[in-house]
Amino acid sequence: MAILDLIADYRRSRIVLGVGASLIALTAAAPSFAQEGANDEPIVVTGTRLQRADLTATSPVSVVSEDQIRLSGNGTIEQTLNELPQLKAQGGATAGNTNAAGIYTADMRGLGASRTLVLVNGRRFVPVNPDLLVDLSTIPEALVKRVEVVTGGASAVYGSDAVAGVVNFILDDKFEGIEADYSFAVTERGDGQRHKASVTLGGNFADNRGNVAASLAYHRQSAISAGDREFSRTALVESGDELVPGGATQIPGSYLGLSSAQRERLVGVDLAGANCSVTGVRFDSTGAAQPFCNPEDLYNFGSDNLLMRPQERYQLTVIGHYDLTDSITAYAEGYFVDNLNSYQIAPVAFRAQNGRSGQLEIPGAATNPALSVATREFLSANAWLFDPDGDGTYTLTNVLTRPIELGPRSYDFRRKSYQGTLGLKGKFAVGQRDWAWDAYYSHQSVSQFRAAYGTVSKDRLALGLDVVIDPDTGDAVCRTQTMGCVPVNIFGVGSVSPEAAAFISPAATDTTEVTRDLAAATISGSLFDLPAGPVAVAFGIEYRKESFTFKPDAQVAAGQLSANVPNPPNSGDVDVFEQYGEIRIPLLADRPFFHDLSLEGAVRFSHYSSIGSTFAYKLGGQWGITPWLRLRGAYQQSVRAPSLSDLFANASSGSSSGTDPCDYRRAPSAAAKAFCVAQGIPAADIDTFVQVGTNVNVMGGGNPNLQEENSDTYTVGIVLTPPFARRLNITADFYDIAVDNAISNVSAQATIDQCFQALDLNDPFCQRVSRFPNGDIATIQTTLMNVASRKVRGIDFQIDYHLPLQGGLSLFGDTGSLVFRFAGNRQFDDTTVPLPGSEPIACSGRFGPGCTGAGSWISQAFKAQVAATYSSGPLSVTARGRYLSPITLREGQTAYRDHFPAESYFDLALRVELTNSLSLYGGVNNLFDNAPPLLGTRLGGPVNTAEATYDVLGRRYFAGINVKF
Repeated sequence: MAILDLIADYRRSRIVLGVGASLIALTAAAPSFAQEGANDEPIVVTGTRLQRADLTATSPVSVVSEDQIRLSGNGTIEQTLNELPQLKAQGGATAGNTNAAGIYTADMRGLGASRTLVLVNGRRFVPVNPDLLVDLSTIPEALVKRVEVVTGGASAVYGSDAVAGVVNFILDDKFEGIEADYSFAVTERGDGQRHKASVTLGGNFADNRGNVAASLAYHRQSAISAGDREFSRTALVESGDELVPGGATQIPGSYLGLSSAQRERLVGVDLAGANCSVTGVRFDSTGAAQPFCNPEDLYNFGSDNLLMRPQERYQLTVIGHYDLTDSITAYAEGYFVDNLNSYQIAPVAFRAQNGRSGQLEIPGAATNPALSVATREFLSANAWLFDPDGDGTYTLTNVLTRPIELGPRSYDFRRKSYQGTLGLKGKFAVGQRDWAWDAYYSHQSVSQFRAAYGTVSKDRLALGLDVVIDPDTGDAVCRTQTMGCVPVNIFGVGSVSPEAAAFISPAATDTTEVTRDLAAATISGSLFDLPAGPVAVAFGIEYRKESFTFKPDAQVAAGQLSANVPNPPNSGDVDVFEQYGEIRIPLLADRPFFHDLSLEGAVRFSHYSSIGSTFAYKLGGQWGITPWLRLRGAYQQSVRAPSLSDLFANASSGSSSGTDPCDYRRAPSAAAKAFCVAQGIPAADIDTFVQVGTNVNVMGGGNPNLQEENSDTYTVGIVLTPPFARRLNITADFYDIAVDNAISNVSAQATIDQCFQALDLNDPFCQRVSRFPNGDIATIQTTLMNVASRKVRGIDFQIDYHLPLQGGLSLFGDTGSLVFRFAGNRQFDDTTVPLPGSEPIACSGRFGPGCTGAGSWISQAFKAQVAATYSSGPLSVTARGRYLSPITLREGQTAYRDHFPAESYFDLALRVELTNSLSLYGGVNNLFDNAPPLLGTRLGGPVNTAEATYDVLGRRYFAGINVKF
C-alpha cells in the first residue's frame, strides 16, 4: 500500500485527526499502571488501582522489559509474550493457517484468549473482532517501555475477561528526541524475510508543561510454505505405530468411487491388473479413466499450506499530555493501524453434483463435446452402469474432485483499527491527605474486509455442469444461459479451462465492523491513618457500549461458496455500566516477625444489557515477616460476560452424525419409549421406529440467552530477597483457577445423550431437539451453552539475580554485570468437564483429542525460560533457553505413539553501542535448528505438528540498527 493511501486513511479518521488537533492535551497516563523509579525504588504495578511495589503486590506480576522485546528477535510482541511459561501460544505469526484472521492474542494458562484481558496504559484497547479480542500486533512496539503480566484473576479491578489474568502494555509518555529503528530477519533457508522499521519523535513544550510523541511504524513479513520444510511437505497419517504419506480422495481430474460389484463389471479400465488397492477410477490429463490406487493416488494437500503467513502493517501513534494547572493534566492518545495479511490452503475440493439427489447428471454424455473423447468413450462403454434406462442422461453418484486449475484457496484480510482517547487527571488535597483522580473517554473501531479466492459457487458449478448441445452450432453450452455460464469439464487433470475457472470461482467478500465507546472515572487516596499506616481506597465508574455489524456479499449471505452455509447480514450490541471500589488496610508494621501485615479487598458491580447484573470481588493480603521474606495470597471471584460473537453469531446449519435412542434396534427402555412418544414419535410406531440415515440436521451459532461465566481463583505466594544476596529475588506463587458455567459448543450426539438422561421435555437439552411428524429428528440446536467447566492448578516461580563484574571479568571498562533470570511453570492440573456430569478430561502433561490447544491438543506440565545477559561497556550479550516438558497420550485415546520427548530451544543475541546515539543488535533464534515433533494431520493439523507450540521455522537470524538523537 502506498504511503499516500496511509495518509488518506489517517485523514479520513476523525478519531486520530481529533487527537492530532488536540496535541496540547495529549498524555498516556492511567490510574493503575507501573511507573519506573530510581534503581532501588519500587514500581507501581498492574492488578490494583492502589499504588503498589512490584515484589509486594498481592497479585503475582511478571515484567517484560523493552530490551527483552527488542533482543528476542521476534516479529511481534505476541511471540515474545507467548514464550513466557504462564502463557500458551494460540496461533500467532508463525501459525500459517490455524490462525485464520491473523489475530495475535494472549492466552494465559491455556484458558482461552477471551479469558485474558489486554490493557494499554491500564485501559481497554481497541478490539478487532466480535469476540472483543485485542490483536497484540496493533500495539505500538516502538513506544512500549515494558509489559506487566498479572497471573491471577482481576475482574474486580478491571471487569469482564480478566478471568485468567491481565496483560498491560506500558507506553512511554515522556519521550524526548528522535529514535529510528530498523531490523531484518530471515531463516537459514532464506525464506520468511521480515522487515521492521519505526521512527519516533517526541519532545516537551510550554516550559516542560507538556509532552507530545508520535511514532510511525512499518512491518512486512513474507510467507513460508509448508512445502518448504521436510516435516510438513507431505500430509502424514497414522498406520499402526508409524506415520505414512496420506492425502485426500478429492483429486485433480476427479475420482469416481465404485462398489466392488461395479468394479468387476467395469469396461475399458484394467482394474484387475493394477498392483494396488483399487477403490474406483481417476481421470488423467487426456480424460481417460485409470485405476485409482489408495494411497498412491491420494492428493497431498500438505504442501499447499503455510507455515508463516505474509503480512504487511502500517501503524501511526500519537500520545501526549499537557499540565493545564499544577494539579490538572489533560491527555490524549490516538492509534491507527492498517493491517494486511492472508493465508492459503489446498485447492477447493467437493462432491460434484448438479442438484439432483447429490448426483452428477450429464445429458448426452456419450456425445457431449464438453467432455474429452476418452471420457466419452469410457462413459459409453459403461452405459449399463451410468445410463441403465438408455435415455442418454448419464448419472454418476460418487464423483469427488479438486480443480487445481483454480489455484489454492486464499483469503485476504485488511483490518483498519482506530482508537482515540481524551482525558483529564489531577490531584487534590483533603486536609493533609493527597487524592488523585482520572476521567477519560475512548472511541475504538475496527473495520475488517475479507476476500476469498479459489472457492466455488455452488449455483455456478451446477449451471456449468448441466451441459447440453446447441442444435444450431453443435457446441456444448449451458442448459441455462445466465450469469455468463461456461460449460465445465471436471474429468481430467487440467480440463477446467481458464474461462470455466473464472465462471465458477468468483471472489467472495464480506466486511465486519466493531465499535466500542468507553467512559470511565477513578478517584484514589487515603481515608485515615492506622498505627500501621494509611487506609488506601480507590473508587470508580465505567460505561461501555460495544457493537458489531457483518456485511456479506450476496453469495456469502446465501451460502453459495463450497462447503459454506448461509451467512446473512448481522449485527448486535451490548452496553454495560460498572461501579467498583478497592481498599487496603494496614494491620501491623515494624514489629518482630511483622515487618508489615495488610489486607486488601475489591468489589465490582456490573449491569449488562445482555445478561443483567454481575458481581465480582477480591480478598487478599500480604505478610512481610521480615524486610526480605514476604507471603502473599488472594481469593478472587471473577466473571466473563459473553462476547458479541457468543451472543449474536449467525446461525449456521449443517449435518452431523447422530444416533437416535428411539430406534427400536437400540432397545429403548419403557421410560425412554414413553418419552419418545412425548417428543413426537407416533405411539403406533414406537415399537418399529427406525432412524432414517445416520446424519441429522444441526443448527449452530450464537445464543442470546447465554449467561456469564464464573470463576474462583486462589493464589498463594512467597517473595524472598535475602540480605546476604541483595541482588537476588525469588518468587513462587501457587494458583488454582476453576471456571464454571463456561460457554461451549455441545455436539449433536452429546445433546441427544443429555436429553435422554433427563427424559424431561423441559430439560434445556431436550428443548434443543425437534422432530418431524413422522418421528424423525428434524433439527438439533448446537448453539453455544453455559455447560462446561475448566480447572487449572499449578505453581509459577521466578529467580532474578544481578551480579556486578569488575576487573578482568569486565571486558570493556572497569565494571560490568551478569544478569540471570529463570522463570518456570509447573502445572499440576488442566481438566475440562465438557458437560455436567460427564467424565473429566485430564490433560496436564498430555496430548490428544479433548485437551485444549491450537490444533494439537497439547498441555505441557512444565515450561521454563532461562536467560543470562552479560554487559560490559558498549557490549551486551544474551543467551536464552526455553524448555517444554514431555507429553504423554491422554487416557482413552489412540495414536501412532503415546509419548513425545521434551523440547529445548536456545537463542543468542547481542547489542553493541557504537556511540551514545548509535547501536547495532542482532542474533540467532533456534540456534541448533530443532525440528518439531511429527504428530500427523489428525493430531497436528495440516502441517503435521503443533505449529503454535513448537518452532516450525528452524534456525533464523536477525539484525538491526537503532539511532537516537
